[in-house]
Amino acid sequence: MAVPFGLFHLPGLGFSMARWKMVLTTVSFSFVFAYAFILTGTLWTAVGAHVASNILLHAVTGLDGSGQALLTPVFEAGWPSHYDAGLLAFETAAIVVAVGLYLLIVKQRREDRVMLNVEF
Repeated sequence: MAVPFGLFHLPGLGFSMARWKMVLTTVSFSFVFAYAFILTGTLWTAVGAHVASNILLHAVTGLDGSGQALLTPVFEAGWPSHYDAGLLAFETAAIVVAVGLYLLIVKQRREDRVMLNVEF
């Protein structure tokens, strides 16, 4: 489902690097949303994670590059042209959170199996 989620965000981007960045970030964060749902068993957690990530990206951190956020990153020589700081930060956050959620799911499943094997 990660790839269809990423492709859903494509309309209007044309054939550009922005298109592939959008696919990459939405595919990456779809793992976060999916793992949040699996871990908690409620869709509201995934929806809340999606809303929170959009607010942080667009309205708070300014890492979307639009310059209209509460916090605007300031670089000595302007916005880096040889790499995308927003993409790097967003992908790093997605990987760290997704791996953390995955490990919590594995731990939870292991504990569930142990509980099922206990005889009373």
